[in-house]
Amino acid sequence: MPTQPPTDGEPIKKESDVITPSLTYTPTLAPSETDEILRQLSKKEKETIAAKLVQTNNQCILPCLMGIKLHETTLDDAQALLAPSLGPGLVTRNEQTNEVVYNTTFETGNLILGGLSTHFSKGRADGINFQLGGLWRADVSMRAWTPYTLEGIFSQLGLPSRILFKYHGPPNEPSASEQGMIVSYYLYYESIDMIIAYNGQKTEDVPKFHFCPMQQKPEFIGISIGWYAKDIPIAGTDLQDASNYTVEDFFNLDWGNPDTCIDLDTAALKAQP
Repeated sequence: MPTQPPTDGEPIKKESDVITPSLTYTPTLAPSETDEILRQLSKKEKETIAAKLVQTNNQCILPCLMGIKLHETTLDDAQALLAPSLGPGLVTRNEQTNEVVYNTTFETGNLILGGLSTHFSKGRADGINFQLGGLWRADVSMRAWTPYTLEGIFSQLGLPSRILFKYHGPPNEPSASEQGMIVSYYLYYESIDMIIAYNGQKTEDVPKFHFCPMQQKPEFIGISIGWYAKDIPIAGTDLQDASNYTVEDFFNLDWGNPDTCIDLDTAALKAQP
């Protein structure tokens, strides 16, 4: 079983989804004393700074994300944490409910695009949505993103409440025969209202899907905590219905070994919409 990695931070909290601005929302750029400095940096320098922050999760432990902690972090705190590395971001306010959303996006040298959204209510963060995209690329090593791999998640958060799978496809594209089917999987931590989604592992349409999560790259990883997780349906095929493993059995496998794999019953995956 993976061991707890050394960290300088405290345990943290999780999120996902995005608030839809209404006519009462007034977007404003978040102020940042470092904005001018960031503008003078080259694209590569900006990407290096962003990569250091994101790849280490800003030295904090999930469900803390990038230093943001549910029910503790204020908007000023979040801007002070993120603006020096990711830029000023965008603040959106709901004048009727006094809710605030702080959005920031980033690129790194080996990441197409990432994003972090934080929802604030009554002055404190109550939801976080984090996404990493472009992980499927050949030049991306998942070892660079250890906090967000299955091994990293288990070492930080422990045993999940459920592990679910969704079987998609074939995609409605001309190249569907080349792309095959797509398997996504989800870790659900009920006690902290957190959902981690690994979307889009391609496979042939075969009776057994050889699932090797430390080898197979997802299209993207999404983490939703608190406010952002509340409206996400917890649906799919449970691990124990598609394999010979319980959640605890699966958790206790050697995820430090990249060759750790299990077989999933494709028919069971297809049985769920």
